Amino acid sequence: MNKRRLSSLRAEYSSKIFLSILKSILIIIPLPMIILIVVELFSLHTIEDTILEFENILFAEMGDELGNSYENAYQVMYDVKKDEELVQYLREEDRNYYSEYQILKTLNRTLNQNNSLEEIYIYFPRYDYILSTQSGMSSQEYHRKNIGIDYQEWIETLKRDRPEQISLETDAEGESVLISSLDYERREAARIVVRLKRSYLEERLESLCFGEEGRAYIIYKDQMLAASTGERQRELAGRLEQARESGERTMEIEGRRYFLKMRAVSKKGPILVCAIPEGLPYLAMKMTMYLGVGAVILCGLVLAGAAILATNHNYAPIKRLFTILKEEDGVLGEMDYGAMETYAENARNQMRQLRLKLDRYESDVKNLYMGKMLLADPTRPVSEEEMKEWGFSGRFYVVAMYAFDGVDAGKGQEDYRKDVVVEYVKEYIKNAVCCYAMEKNNRVYCVLNGGLEEEEFCTGIRTANEELTASLAEVEKLYCDSYLSRPFSQVGEIGEGYLEVNQARKRQTILEEEQKNNCSIEKIEEKIKENLSDGNLSIASLAELLHITPSYLSRFFKKNTEKGVLEYIHESRIGLAKELMQKDREIKIKEVAETAGFSNLATFIRVFKKIEGITPGQFRESILDKE
Repeated sequence: MNKRRLSSLRAEYSSKIFLSILKSILIIIPLPMIILIVVELFSLHTIEDTILEFENILFAEMGDELGNSYENAYQVMYDVKKDEELVQYLREEDRNYYSEYQILKTLNRTLNQNNSLEEIYIYFPRYDYILSTQSGMSSQEYHRKNIGIDYQEWIETLKRDRPEQISLETDAEGESVLISSLDYERREAARIVVRLKRSYLEERLESLCFGEEGRAYIIYKDQMLAASTGERQRELAGRLEQARESGERTMEIEGRRYFLKMRAVSKKGPILVCAIPEGLPYLAMKMTMYLGVGAVILCGLVLAGAAILATNHNYAPIKRLFTILKEEDGVLGEMDYGAMETYAENARNQMRQLRLKLDRYESDVKNLYMGKMLLADPTRPVSEEEMKEWGFSGRFYVVAMYAFDGVDAGKGQEDYRKDVVVEYVKEYIKNAVCCYAMEKNNRVYCVLNGGLEEEEFCTGIRTANEELTASLAEVEKLYCDSYLSRPFSQVGEIGEGYLEVNQARKRQTILEEEQKNNCSIEKIEEKIKENLSDGNLSIASLAELLHITPSYLSRFFKKNTEKGVLEYIHESRIGLAKELMQKDREIKIKEVAETAGFSNLATFIRVFKKIEGITPGQFRESILDKE
């Protein structure tokens, strides 16, 4: 490509065409950008509300879950206090080791059913003995294994008077426990302790925290029953309780300001506290906002550059094309976009007209050659490549002839018989292509091409051709005899097919001349009357009885009576049916149909109504009305 052509492909930013393309792209591209910006702004506007709503939902769900844990613990305490084995044991004067074993089994079964409980044990001051879900042992041994404070201090804690029936507090180890006494006719008969699982409570509280600096607590009065950090500060519990009573929503914890959320997790008094560092949960939202705005600006710059590059890419070939058109017409200088559009439109119309002319020329060549194959011996062989170019992709050729000579039906339709036949061939014979059609001496000839297997191709054409001729007679009132040649594998042999169908027509004509002596209207009507009750009576069976062809029978009967054979058979059967109903008023309609030769009742009713205008039942009622 020379320098002039290279120069012609460069973008001219002042060109009307370039500006028009750029304007179109800039109108299309910003649309998704605008949608993106609107969605981004809306998302940023609602993200804070979404975070707060999420926090509230999580806080409420966790409060319900912890509340259920405490309520279950209270229920376990009630169930243990009402246990019949335990009550019976307290009534006895002496120790009963079997009862202790049964009580131990009950405690373990209860513990296994509640995954939020760590341990259940019962202290019997009378025997200085403890039954726990671990085992039964003396109080000194249990203290040595499980308690970290002084023995006397621990015992005093258990024996301390409590105004409530069940007391919720922290034990010497800082664990959340429920303590209750069970008396029977003597003071301090037993002390029941239900210890909640510390790991379960801390895990639930940790899942409620937002970030590493978040905090969550469970407080009860001035006690801290559980904390997400694991450290239980009594002083902090008191401050949180004061904040709850005063309605404060913020508090400084460990040198940082926290926003507080509180709710009761049980009717017995525990309070769930969630401490959220001010500003920390919303840092991600701010970063998202900054990143979103930056992404929108970056996308805008990238799309603007892409718009210019796309415009230049689309403009270059258009400019080159228009430059060629200007050089062809000898026009110099800038050409208006409207003029270029006119050039392109004219070129497209010229190409369309040229294509139509080529198609007509190709069709004329096909028809001329195929006509030559039919009416004369070919002098030039045709290669398979030429036939494929013409659209003949099948291996076999068959000549079909539709003879209207000697047939009176269809008179007045001679001008368009060929067109009707061709359309019916296309509709019914779908496994073949109608290569060529011509009309000569009241006969329409069609050359059919198709098929890869000879037997399948011929069988399909014969079956479809019978339906075609029947439909022509019934719908178009065009009566004809059809003939098919044997299949040929070479296009040059279709002239032989033309001779075959004409010879078949000639033999058929001679046969029909010989059949005239065996055929008369009286004989036909007599045979119809004799076999009227036969449900298999048809044109083919009737022609076989008369020793003539079905086509000759149809033409002869139509010519002399101006009625079709089937039409006459139906009228005769309906007449017989009327006679039967007039003679016997009680005869069933189904018996009438069978006697008149109808294969089923539905066909009988349809034909009866078509001829008489009323149904058989209405005809019978009319007879009764007259009587």
